[in-house]
Amino acid sequence: MEKSQFIEITYLNSKDKELFKIGENNVEKLAVQTNEIIIHFNDNNHKYRRVIPFSSVLYFDTNYMPEAPALTF
Repeated sequence: MEKSQFIEITYLNSKDKELFKIGENNVEKLAVQTNEIIIHFNDNNHKYRRVIPFSSVLYFDTNYMPEAPALTF
């Protein structure tokens, strides 16, 4: 059984953590880009997104595997 894709973010100033999993709490897609993390939501066909800049992130853990990576390390 394939695990749901997730991203767990720990914030810089507060050290609070947030976990986003595709298929839970209206999370539809995840995107890790050059300078930000984007969480796409779909709440009964009301689509919106949350942009989290890397400047506010201490670190993140993910099993997100994009088809074409936006970032390379």
